[in-house]
Amino acid sequence: MRGAAAAVRGVLVGLVAATTLAVSAAPSAAAVAGRISVDGARIRSCAGTGSACRVLALGYFGDAVTLKCHTTVGGRSWSRIHHHRSGKTGYVYGEYVYQDAGNGDWPPC
Repeated sequence: MRGAAAAVRGVLVGLVAATTLAVSAAPSAAAVAGRISVDGARIRSCAGTGSACRVLALGYFGDAVTLKCHTTVGGRSWSRIHHHRSGKTGYVYGEYVYQDAGNGDWPPC
């Protein structure tokens, strides 16, 4: 019985190691270029408008951003972005950004 348990344990350790290697070797999502579509878009520390989500910067029409991912919170669409002008990374209401045409996938968060 001990030999069988040791064999199963060895197989499991091998599977975990192989899975960890495969996950860590997976390529990261490509950067997706985008723009702010309004003046005064609040770039927030989290996806929401509550007091916990403080304003990090303001974005203005045409400002370049890197679209990191998108999510839905409280029935509203939010996008995690890197705002080039301010150097800040945070969340902006999804209707206030758009993706530049044909430049890759914009993954969910």
